[in-house]
Amino acid sequence: MDQQPIPNPYNAPDSFDGNRDQNNLYYQSRPKQPISFAVAAFILGLVSLIGICCGINVITAPLALICGIIALAKKQGGVGMSLAGVITAGLSLLLSVVLLFSCWDMIEHADEIANDYTHLIVERDEIFPEYEETGELPDFLTKYLESPYSDFFGKYNVNIYDIMDALLVSYKNGSFDELDAYDALFSGMDFSSTSAFP
Repeated sequence: MDQQPIPNPYNAPDSFDGNRDQNNLYYQSRPKQPISFAVAAFILGLVSLIGICCGINVITAPLALICGIIALAKKQGGVGMSLAGVITAGLSLLLSVVLLFSCWDMIEHADEIANDYTHLIVERDEIFPEYEETGELPDFLTKYLESPYSDFFGKYNVNIYDIMDALLVSYKNGSFDELDAYDALFSGMDFSSTSAFP
């Protein structure tokens, strides 16, 4: 005589399967938290930190702060990205302020300096060979030996001859352009030895 299986009075398997189905249904129907603001804050924050040199962080940093604060206030997902975006944006603004105050005494001469570098770039084939031969500055650059230019460069332990020597190397390597002029201006400057506030 065949034995019949003893019925489970607690119906455990069926109950377990039912709970599992309910849990799956809960997680499937649970809406995913949007992270668009967090991602935007993170990306804009990185762009702000990288774009300090060209001033783009003036636009991107406030946007990163806004997106990050919105994401945190709404308790959306991506808290780490939101915080990273807020921190990098704030850091970029702080560095911009430090850079602004470190160059504050030369801002009024910015147009004149830009014009002199443009002149140097345009006439590089005449200026650099003569400078290499004689070691003398062109007439339009001799003013950088005097105040306030010499005082400004002196804060960073460089002078106009250091800058011209660096540019001459770039010129002889055939890589002199506007970017090299900018790099040579700031290469070798010891920003750590200078207070941001004059």
